[in-house]
Amino acid sequence: MSISPAKVCPAKSTGLRFARTFIRGIAAFFSPQPAPRPEAGTPAASGRTGGCTGKFMKVRTGGNFGMPRRLHAVPRILGCCVLAALGGVAIAADANPRIVNAQDPKLNKEFEYLVYDLGKGVELKLVKVSAKGKSFMIGSSPEEQAEVSKKYFNGGRPSLSDETQTKITFTDDFYIGQLEINRAQFRRFVEETGYTTEAELAEGGYGWNEELQKFEGRLKKYNWQNTGAPGTGELHPVTNVTRTDARKFCAWLSKKGDGKVRLREVRLPGEAEWEFACRAGSTSRFSFGDDDEKLVEYANVQDGTWRDKFPKANTINGKDGHVFAAPGGQFKPNAFGIYDMHGNVWEWVEDVISPYSALPKERNQIQTTPGDERGLLRGGAWGFGPREARSAYRYVVGAGASRYGAAGFRIVCMP
Repeated sequence: MSISPAKVCPAKSTGLRFARTFIRGIAAFFSPQPAPRPEAGTPAASGRTGGCTGKFMKVRTGGNFGMPRRLHAVPRILGCCVLAALGGVAIAADANPRIVNAQDPKLNKEFEYLVYDLGKGVELKLVKVSAKGKSFMIGSSPEEQAEVSKKYFNGGRPSLSDETQTKITFTDDFYIGQLEINRAQFRRFVEETGYTTEAELAEGGYGWNEELQKFEGRLKKYNWQNTGAPGTGELHPVTNVTRTDARKFCAWLSKKGDGKVRLREVRLPGEAEWEFACRAGSTSRFSFGDDDEKLVEYANVQDGTWRDKFPKANTINGKDGHVFAAPGGQFKPNAFGIYDMHGNVWEWVEDVISPYSALPKERNQIQTTPGDERGLLRGGAWGFGPREARSAYRYVVGAGASRYGAAGFRIVCMP
């Protein structure tokens, strides 16, 4: 019988978490040591390690005697139980990345997170999406396309970059960024590697000229560190990065792991992964339904705040309080505990453009077959409206080092 958290008093809920975590700890205590496994990023790597070693070692405490090494895990088990009583459960707490079970305060719901320590007090958190063996319809239905035509194009027939629905079945679970990669996280990558983005190496990126009150680019003065937008801080999503820049970040992150939590892939999301995570079980235009005006609760898009600055703009009436990009996590999450999947900044995906019917049947159906090398962005952004913020919308960009002042990325890790 399942018990709703809403029907359990705080003391009982704490006791249940404590008991559940203690049982997990005891199970780990008596589990055998898993066999050595390949490093992250190799095709053969799979699964996730856990538990104690099951070996014995000699410990000198005034004399020689055999002591189970696994007894050293007792303090960690008890520590995990204390953490559970406080509302979160750390699994492999000394690992990097580490796995943590904790509640999302806006949903009052527990999720499993994969958390990287990037150094200098900067962390990166991903949410587990249980997708293995599950199916969904990627793209937009004929009914949605008809409504889009009527609502946003006055009955015309827009090009929707082939949103024709196709059934997708996932081969694996995955973790996806709770938020878009922010400037602080990208800065740690640059500090450790000395990386120079493609915009910095070329003619620059795009930005807002506050003095002239206009958007401009490509110009050298605009890059990932400067988009010209007032009030931009370290918790804002990084932009003016190309898909190559984003992939380089993923390659760096894959080497940050200490191997205690095994990951096969660290990369950009595939389109199927991205849309499944965005929809969070929904079949409507947005993860919360079809009401454009409700977007201001979940997304940073063109709205009344935008219209206050640009009076000629045709926007929704609600106000989200942000003209340009917002710091991550300012709005409501979807049902999977993921933030800013609609709006804020466009997000790079791993796939090359192709019809959904051509997607392969492996690796969660990522399309990497050589051919049309044009990239894809998903999710919409602060300078776009509800049409582009739809779960199914695909924004096709040109081949080469494309970068935009309103485009960033989030990442996926496959265990």
